[in-house]
Amino acid sequence: MHPYIIIFSLPVFIHLINYLSKKNKNENILIFIIFLLFLFSAFRGDVGGDHKLYVLRFFEKDFNISNLFQSREFIYYQFTWVIKMIFNNFIYFKIFSSILFFVPLYIFLRKTNSNLIGLIIILPFGIFLLHFGYIKQSIAFAITLLLFLS
Repeated sequence: MHPYIIIFSLPVFIHLINYLSKKNKNENILIFIIFLLFLFSAFRGDVGGDHKLYVLRFFEKDFNISNLFQSREFIYYQFTWVIKMIFNNFIYFKIFSSILFFVPLYIFLRKTNSNLIGLIIILPFGIFLLHFGYIKQSIAFAITLLLFLS
């Protein structure tokens, strides 16, 4: 529980210090904090509500591309299949899914000028609960953030 509290406290304190100092260095600070969150989420352990199911489906023996067209989650399984064929290691799946979550999140925070305060708001539910718990839903949430911008 302590790493989550530290990760949550970091942008809160930096935002408070930045707000009091009147020097707007938000862009570099936001990139640094999102990079730390990316590392924390990409290299986490076996954490999440669907983690065992993701690992099971990643290492299925009859995992081939012809069965994917009959699936209702075609894009997710195609993404998983490509990562399995190229790397054959589950850590790369977590890295690429984290990229698919944090890049749209960064774009959303920069375009809306919410920066650190937006990150503080999205940390508890968007990152800790959604991205650490359910990867497919977090990627859909990140795409939804980009849809709000359009």
